[in-house]
Amino acid sequence: MRAAWEILSCIYADLSEQERKAAEQTLGEPLKKDFRAGPAIEHGKGGWVSPKAPVSIETLSEMSVADIVDKLKSEWCPSHLHELDTDRDFLNPLNADGMGRLLKADLSTRPAAYIVRARLFLSPEALHTHYTYSFLSGVSEALRYKKSFECVDWSPFIQLMIAIVERSREGLPEQGSEHDRGDTWLAGWDGVLRAMGNVVEELLKNNNIGPVLAARYRAELICIICLLLANPDPTAEYERQTRNNAFSIAINSIRGQALQVFLQFIYRDASLTEGSAPSLVAGDAREIYATALNAETTMAVRFLFGYYLFFMHLKDRNWMEGLLPVLFPADAMKKDLYLATWEGYLTNQLNLDIFLVLREYYRRAILLNSAYYTRREYHTELDVGLARHMALAFVHIDDFRLNDDLLQLFWRTPNVERHREFISLIGRHAILREENDEAGDYDVDVLHQVSPLKIALPDCVAVNGGPLQFRAFPRADDTRWHASYLREVWNILGHHRPSAYDGSLPDTDAGEHNGIHSDIRPSADPDGSDHKVRLNDWYVSRYSRVLRAEYFRSRPPSYVFSNYEFAGVEIALGADPGS
Repeated sequence: MRAAWEILSCIYADLSEQERKAAEQTLGEPLKKDFRAGPAIEHGKGGWVSPKAPVSIETLSEMSVADIVDKLKSEWCPSHLHELDTDRDFLNPLNADGMGRLLKADLSTRPAAYIVRARLFLSPEALHTHYTYSFLSGVSEALRYKKSFECVDWSPFIQLMIAIVERSREGLPEQGSEHDRGDTWLAGWDGVLRAMGNVVEELLKNNNIGPVLAARYRAELICIICLLLANPDPTAEYERQTRNNAFSIAINSIRGQALQVFLQFIYRDASLTEGSAPSLVAGDAREIYATALNAETTMAVRFLFGYYLFFMHLKDRNWMEGLLPVLFPADAMKKDLYLATWEGYLTNQLNLDIFLVLREYYRRAILLNSAYYTRREYHTELDVGLARHMALAFVHIDDFRLNDDLLQLFWRTPNVERHREFISLIGRHAILREENDEAGDYDVDVLHQVSPLKIALPDCVAVNGGPLQFRAFPRADDTRWHASYLREVWNILGHHRPSAYDGSLPDTDAGEHNGIHSDIRPSADPDGSDHKVRLNDWYVSRYSRVLRAEYFRSRPPSYVFSNYEFAGVEIALGADPGS
């Protein structure tokens, strides 16, 4: 209606009096004789939003923590700050977000003073949950950036988290959900629980604090973790509504985060009994894990169960092998859960020991038709992940050769995507290896049993019961052969360009370093090039971590760790944290 009024006002002079009256009657207001049309948005303003607090950091640092909390309950509460913000500058608003950031900045300069007063930061009826969230986040950030916590008594902080657990069991406070006031986002109770999970993870990962807390407050930590594992986030309904893949949903959910915290606890707990017990996973921890696994109904968290199978198998081989039918159920009614768990497992590195244990599960996956897969977003395409594992096994396992019945089944089962990915990995290494690349701990001649040109053709496999036949191809130093077939090789590998494969591709996916080396990296350092502290922050010293081996390098060159950096969520691989 507004558009019609504007159009008719523009031609006011050309309308008869009768037409003007008809327009007024229809549109509900008289046309404007002097109306002039203009752009829908005449003025604009842009920039970075930088929330501000009612006081400076210097003023805050001179106040006691108790006085700060009193102010947060009264003069600095979100509603009062909103009233004080008379300027309404959307790029520099005065709000609780700005106050929370200032609180975290002050905490980083005197963490001990805050920790001893930790219990003051939980009072849902008087103190807004956003400030509880800010306090917990501040402690987590201080731990992550290695602020000094020497001689800190953590008992008040543990008491705070236990109080949060008790308050959650009693029922959520009125400020129970995260919401937006219009000028800022305010954390609700879910935000508090997420922040608590983060800080527990950081505490356990800290080499100085983690072992002490795991021993002294074991029961309290289990209590906190069990609460988080029972949280309803994420839900199956949310999975159906979102287009995100299972991994993205999991690491941004409370229950997914809780599983990672629990595994970090298992690592610390196991280190206390290592060498003195037949199993490194305690009985109560086993029960918690099995209960959580059996109760899990979302693909997102089941993805993480599969992703961390390698770590759990390292910690308790016999027990985990008994859980394999639960992890990978054969029941058709649980197809989605099976595929999500299998996807998580394929996303992680190939471990040679567990590969042998899972041979029948690989056989089952090979026989699955791709049309059977759940129609959803995948972090790792199942056919691609399966092919990568088979290629890695082919290179690194001495007895896994072309005459192996599992590898023969892989090639005799029609699936172009799997076959192409397998030979792509083999071919890129064998054809494009660096001149000075060392062979490492595998037999390079094995790679030359397979021809990427031959396998790429439709008749690459003898499917009538005969043995597999592959044409050998020249070694990497045969320049004449490479000059003759280079363009055909590029097309097979999917890299349609003339230059050497020595950089990132335009279609780089988050989590894949498309460089000339294997995706092998050391344990991530929160202070290093990896600023995301998530799945990959384990304590790794001996196990290489392979996500996607572009070439089968036994170890990374010295510069590979920070040479490839792209935006997105990085998935590194959890080798044994205790190794």
